[in-house]
Amino acid sequence: MEKQSITALMSCFGRALDALAALCAPGSLLAFDYPDEGFFTASERRVQCTVRMAAAGGEPMRSSFSRAALEELLAAHGFRIRELLTPADIQKNTIHAAGAELTAFEHVNYCLAARED
Repeated sequence: MEKQSITALMSCFGRALDALAALCAPGSLLAFDYPDEGFFTASERRVQCTVRMAAAGGEPMRSSFSRAALEELLAAHGFRIRELLTPADIQKNTIHAAGAELTAFEHVNYCLAARED
C-alpha cells in the first residue's frame, strides 16, 4: 500500500478513535478484532478468501497492525490496551477450553482497550 494511503487510513481510524474517546467515560472499555501485520501476506486460504470477499462486497480491507503500532495509535487517542489475544491465545484459552472443534482465525487478534483518565 502506498504511504499516502496508509497515512489517510490512519487519519480516518484516528478520527474514529477520537470520536469514541469523546463519548467514553474514563475506564470505559472498547473491544474489537483486528488483523495483524501478517494478514495480507498470509498463505492460509480462509484469510485470502476473506480479503477477496470483503473487496468484492465493496469494503476492501486495508489495514493491519503490529501490537506496537496498535499500542501507539490507541495511546495517541486516550486508550490503553488492557488485554490482547492472539489466535494462539484464543485457540488455547477459549476454543480448546470449551472442547469445541473449531480453529481460531489466523492473523486476527482481539483487543480490549480502556479509556484512560
